[in-house]
Amino acid sequence: MHTPLLSELILLVNRLESPEFVDLLASTQVIAKGGEVPMTLPLHNLTFLNLTSLSYDDLEMKRVLNYLIMNSPNLRELTIKRFRPPSTQSLLESVTRPQSGCCLQRLKLFDIDGSLGTGVDLELVRFVLATAPLLLRIQIKPLHRLCSKLVIKFMKEVMQYKRVSREAVVIYDWNDEED
Repeated sequence: MHTPLLSELILLVNRLESPEFVDLLASTQVIAKGGEVPMTLPLHNLTFLNLTSLSYDDLEMKRVLNYLIMNSPNLRELTIKRFRPPSTQSLLESVTRPQSGCCLQRLKLFDIDGSLGTGVDLELVRFVLATAPLLLRIQIKPLHRLCSKLVIKFMKEVMQYKRVSREAVVIYDWNDEED
């Protein structure tokens, strides 16, 4: 049994046959809890994934994120926008746990828009840097309300992470004067 969001995703993929782009607005109010996450249906043609309003507190949303990443072997660009941080420990454990089937082998661009500089942000950036051998760029746009000390601390930590791609650069798009 699939949850409504995963069922809709699978129906969409089956209808489109070979999607290259998926833009998913993830709303926790629309997602029903429970069900199993399918571990089939590789999305071989998916090259761009855009997730908006992602909540790491939502276990089902974590499953969807894990499903999409693990079943998209040709994913080249991953964007996460305006996500809400978890109120408890990270729920990205299954996504960031080393797996032999990790599908970030072709990822070149990774953008985080609305980062809070939390442990989840760091965990996700560390995972991408450690598993994407073709990565060219990670662009991080922190929330403008973050103080400069938090941004600098976040940047220092990210700069120490091991990278499997020698070409990978980390770009911080931060303007503390935005309203």
